[in-house]
Amino acid sequence: MVPQFPRPNRSAVFEWRPWKVMPPVVLCLVLSSGIALGQGKKVASEAPGLDAVDLGRFAHPTTIDNKWAPMKPGTRWTYEGTSVEDDGKVVPHRIIVTITDLTKVIGGIRTVVSYDLDYSDRELVEAELAFYA
Repeated sequence: MVPQFPRPNRSAVFEWRPWKVMPPVVLCLVLSSGIALGQGKKVASEAPGLDAVDLGRFAHPTTIDNKWAPMKPGTRWTYEGTSVEDDGKVVPHRIIVTITDLTKVIGGIRTVVSYDLDYSDRELVEAELAFYA
């Protein structure tokens, strides 16, 4: 007795549709060639892209009074939630952002310094300084 296998459904068979495959392939090639062309550029200024920044727009760079994220020295935000570790375990996660009274000049613009603490599973995993103007 020879086993009988059902014939494959015509819609389940792979069909080559170049108009669906070609646009993503072309996009990847164009982006990668653009990145490769930019690798040899020399930057005239100390910080990349600084030539495009209008320094005149930063008349009071340390006054950050945005209604959604006012950065007055002493302000502290605490973000709490969970994160998933590499092994799939869900652990508590907390980020504490504190706006300091320190400033630092970066690219000719005085910036406000924040001190950020990143806790995962109740252990400090990262402490960093961030700069805002």
